[in-house]
Amino acid sequence: MISAADSKTVISSALAIIAIVAFVGTIYMLHQHEVHPSSRDIVMVLCGVMAGIVKDVYGYYFGSSAEGEKSAK
Repeated sequence: MISAADSKTVISSALAIIAIVAFVGTIYMLHQHEVHPSSRDIVMVLCGVMAGIVKDVYGYYFGSSAEGEKSAK
């Protein structure tokens, strides 16, 4: 049986992986397909938001949050 703490770890890890894969996929799609000029601004805003999410994921797993979890164990 999976404990609540393990379940939370699995879910947060899965969400982090999904965020990174979505960001890389978006960058790949932008490289492969031309963006219509009328949609360019919103696409760039969404890319910025996704980059911020990936930054948060890296900050959590490699930053002070990861250090805090290691010291708590």
